Amino acid sequence: MTMCRTRLRHTPVSLPV
Repeated sequence: MTMCRTRLRHTPVSLPV
């Protein structure tokens, strides 16, 4: 669960998607 959140923060492309 926490890994998914950290990955989103590292990936700026996943934020807007």
